[in-house]
Amino acid sequence: MHIISLVETWSDSGKPVDNIPGFDFICNSTRKKHKRARRGSGGIALYVRSSIYKGISKLSCTFNNAVWVKLDKHIFNLKNDIFIDTVYFSPEYSSGCTEDINEVYSKLLRNIEHYSQLGDILIQGDFNAYTNTIPDFVISDEAKFPKSNDNEYSIDSHNLRKKLDSKSANGSGKLLSDLCKES
Repeated sequence: MHIISLVETWSDSGKPVDNIPGFDFICNSTRKKHKRARRGSGGIALYVRSSIYKGISKLSCTFNNAVWVKLDKHIFNLKNDIFIDTVYFSPEYSSGCTEDINEVYSKLLRNIEHYSQLGDILIQGDFNAYTNTIPDFVISDEAKFPKSNDNEYSIDSHNLRKKLDSKSANGSGKLLSDLCKES
């Protein structure tokens, strides 16, 4: 591994969760601990192998549920910069879910739109989203765009999903599926 992303660290400080030999600490996104809580909640920590640390930079983010980093194309000899987002969204209706979940996904989509103009992106983490069998692509897009001249557009290949979530789809799952379709 060269990059380690930890979510739900339960840390309530901006300090490293732990020392990992051979890795440098990038950041620890934390939440303010509730005054009656025994421990922190949520949290994102990122570590990078020391040998590649100089090629990775932490980026500013418009909300505290995500941490964006950039892998510099010049240092890694890539065609494009790579932007990685690690997210942790609290479960719906939990005390840690302080922001409106619709607004959280809107902010994430705006970040995706912004960084995808600058390079390639990867989104990872814990969305606490139950999608069940909701499709994450536009159904029958070949019927909607039968003779598309857009060289950047590729029609989805349809593979039936197996039911991965034992629970019914929740609001976050529906928003995550919509995010996949929109981006």
